[in-house]
Parts: sequence; structure tokens; C-alpha cells
Amino acid sequence: MDDLPANVPLFLVRSGRDEIPGLNDTLDPFVSAAIGRNLPVTLVNHPTSPHYFELNEDSALSRHIIDQMLAFMRFHLA
Repeated sequence: MDDLPANVPLFLVRSGRDEIPGLNDTLDPFVSAAIGRNLPVTLVNHPTSPHYFELNEDSALSRHIIDQMLAFMRFHLA
């Protein structure tokens, strides 16, 4: 965590039903630590989705999260 630059914004999407063993168990403390360091982090949690929801799930919520990702990139890369 100490190696992360304090001025690089992070956008994280968490899939609540991720089936990759240990992924959310690692992501959750990472997010807490990033907030604890007051890093610029944005977290979106999709509570009912599996991993790769952006490729496999055609829903309004999935499209909304993808729109949020694109807006984040436009804002920070413009």
C-alpha cells in the first residue's frame, strides 16, 4: 500500500458473487487500507454479479457501472 502514489486515482469494481477464490477477500482490505491512507479511490460494488459481469450480464446495472468506468476515465484522462 505504501508504494501507491497518493495522486493516482483508482477505480475499483467489486463483484459480490465473484467466484475467483480469495479475490474479494483481498480487495476488501485493500479498499479499507486505501481509504485509511486517504487515497483517491472510487469503489463500485455490484452485489449480485459474478466475475466478468461486464462481458456476461446485459442488465441496466451492468451498463450503468460501465458508464461510470468510462466517465471516470474521461474525467481523469482528459
